[in-house]
Amino acid sequence: MSDLDQEIGSRLRQARKTCGYRSARAFAKEQEIPESTYSQHETGKRSLNPETLLRYCSCLGIEPNWLLTGRDSLIAVEQEADSVTEVTLNASLRSTNIQSVDGVSVKAAADAVSATDQSNI
Repeated sequence: MSDLDQEIGSRLRQARKTCGYRSARAFAKEQEIPESTYSQHETGKRSLNPETLLRYCSCLGIEPNWLLTGRDSLIAVEQEADSVTEVTLNASLRSTNIQSVDGVSVKAAADAVSATDQSNI
């Protein structure tokens, strides 16, 4: 078990909770993943292979680079038929001291997401 595996596991847990899964067991069961395997990934006791990492990212609507590094794509966008149907703003985005990502103001991005969500109601 490496420090990197533990960091990835921590971000995996954060993403699972952000998506509304209260437990690792609930997520694993719904996604038809062996519970012990998923639990070991979340605790960092087992490394992720690329295929599994991509599967988790798809299930949770997160970017692989964020899961691996904690940087870059903090906002996951799910698209259907070329229109945005859901925008998920990572909860940690608002609680960090990050001022901008790739030159885009984090506050402006969060405000735009909120405005988009309100206009779709």
